[in-house]
Amino acid sequence: MSNIIDWNAIKKVVPKNNHFNSTDDPYSFFELSKQEQENLLMWCLIFERTNKFNHRISSYGLKHIYERNLHGSYVTNGQFKGAMLLAGFKVYDVDKKNWRFNIKMQEVESEEKRNIRQSIPIIFPEAKE
Repeated sequence: MSNIIDWNAIKKVVPKNNHFNSTDDPYSFFELSKQEQENLLMWCLIFERTNKFNHRISSYGLKHIYERNLHGSYVTNGQFKGAMLLAGFKVYDVDKKNWRFNIKMQEVESEEKRNIRQSIPIIFPEAKE
C-alpha cells in the first residue's frame, strides 16, 4: 500500500504544532494500530476525487459513515481527516474543525445505503416440528 500513499501529505497541509485539539488533529491518525490505519485508508481510497469540494458532508459526517461500515471501527475526527489527506483528498478550509473534501457525493450516498443494508438483521422463522 505504501507505493500509493504520500506519507507526508499531512505535513504538507497542517503544521505539526497546530491549533487542533487531540480529537481533531490529523496527526492522530498515526496513533491508530497498523490494522486500523490500513482499514481506514483502504475505505477512503474507494472514493473518487472530484474537481469541486463537497459542501454537503464534512469530515465528521464521513467518519460516522466509516464507523457504520462492516470493517469500520471508532475513529476520531482528526484520525479520519489524516486518512483523507493521506488518501490524496484536498481540504476546503484547513482552519475549520470539520473539513470538506473533494469527494463525489453519489459515492458517499451509495456507501451509506450499503451500510444500511449490511446492518439489517436477518430473522429466520422458527422451525416447525
